[in-house]
Amino acid sequence: MFELIKNKEHLTKEGLNKILAIKASMNKGLKDELKSAFPSIIPVARPLVVNQLIPDPNWVSGFASGEGCFYIKIGKSSLSKTGSQVQLKFKITQHSRDEQLLQSFIGF
Repeated sequence: MFELIKNKEHLTKEGLNKILAIKASMNKGLKDELKSAFPSIIPVARPLVVNQLIPDPNWVSGFASGEGCFYIKIGKSSLSKTGSQVQLKFKITQHSRDEQLLQSFIGF
């Protein structure tokens, strides 16, 4: 989409349709209002990621910055003198279609 806008293609009907086709292929797709206003939009095919190899730790760092989060969870614990436990957590959330990528993290 960036390239379409950079090249001012979004100002044409064809360019707008290309942007809508990309949006339609994203996680939540097009809202009902856009579907009814642009009924002929066909989502673009999403590239299938197979055998995704993690190239290096810097790639993991960048990916985690965009797709992950660190947080602290405080809960009750009968094993602690204070009655509480503190957990440091890291979470990456992806769509189920990205399972192979997440498996690659395990291998890395």
